[in-house]
Amino acid sequence: MQLHLDPEREGEVFRELPIVTVLRGVVGETPSVNETKLSWTSADTLAVDIPIHGSETVLTTVEIPGGGNISLPPVCLPYSPEFKPAHTESGLATMERLAKATGGKQRINLGEIWDDLPRQPRLISLQPWLLIAALLLLLLEILERRTGLVSMRRGRWLVESVSQRIPRKERAVAKVAVPPSEKGMKPSTPEEPEKSEVPSDRDGMLDALSQARRRASGRTGRD
Repeated sequence: MQLHLDPEREGEVFRELPIVTVLRGVVGETPSVNETKLSWTSADTLAVDIPIHGSETVLTTVEIPGGGNISLPPVCLPYSPEFKPAHTESGLATMERLAKATGGKQRINLGEIWDDLPRQPRLISLQPWLLIAALLLLLLEILERRTGLVSMRRGRWLVESVSQRIPRKERAVAKVAVPPSEKGMKPSTPEEPEKSEVPSDRDGMLDALSQARRRASGRTGRD
């Protein structure tokens, strides 16, 4: 709090320094009172520092000797001290001090941060991938049982591969050289094997009929 005096005043205005009474109050607590005096900070200014803590409200009264009491409006902090706006020029200096204290350095390109990070092993869970693979195999098995698509294609492929591996046999014709002395002679024809006479069904029936006649004639002769 500051008290400004008229620079063109004549003589001293105060016989004693003004007294400041500070009433502090917090919601739910008993208010407290303390007193202090203004002090000269320049030839025309008197001031005193009144700290405010947390969520308390401060009501100040100035007692001027020979001039009465002057009550000032209540004052409280608009926000917590940690949210106090910092000066725009102090940010760079603060960062430099912080870098020196912690061993940091200036980063102009943020992409270089990933290059300087130490490599560490990382574990990746394979459980979701295994579950997906199991589901796909189950669906493929059901598709194979219903349609037989995979087995049919595999059978065709096996037939084609086997047919490609077996070469086609070329019939080789052997040429026999005939000596000059035997040019006039006729080539001997191979003897054909004797054909065995196979009894026909007709001859068998004739033999059976002749035997039956003989038996019948024999019986008539006896009678």
